[in-house]
Amino acid sequence: MSEQPRSAALLITGPSGAGKTSWCQQMVAQLWASGVRVAGLLSPPVWTNGRKSAIELLALATGERRRLAAARQRNDSGLVTTHWQFDPDVLAWGDGLLQKLPPCEALFLDELGPLEFEQGVGLQTGLTLLDGRSIPHTYAVIRPSFLDLARQRWPWAGVVDVANGRLPGALP
Repeated sequence: MSEQPRSAALLITGPSGAGKTSWCQQMVAQLWASGVRVAGLLSPPVWTNGRKSAIELLALATGERRRLAAARQRNDSGLVTTHWQFDPDVLAWGDGLLQKLPPCEALFLDELGPLEFEQGVGLQTGLTLLDGRSIPHTYAVIRPSFLDLARQRWPWAGVVDVANGRLPGALP
């Protein structure tokens, strides 16, 4: 019988605007500076007149960015959540990148949320990668409303609540 691969995962959580993506950006910089091979996706916000107006999807392996979502308008339909209208082509691009993930020691998934947990779309490959535990260190951004569900699915993962002011540290 083969042994389950050993890996570590951190679920990065905190309310909207708490700095989850910023936390991940700092951790990516620390890992790169240490020579760690990093891959995955970050979702940095786009600010217009002091308001978050859109979300980009950033491929860490290549630096390529695409517009993932725009602030939802009253009559938007399609791939929507409470606040955002998502571009299905960009989600497919991001999920495709995860399917062809280059060799890495640290994977970032920013974020797994209502699309993945409630609608069964979005970055589904990210869920599968976490399930498989094949990457030594995985960092997944999870909104507080999905944290209990994520902890049930990945009980072996640690949790970092960025609202508590915890800054990036050593690998888990």
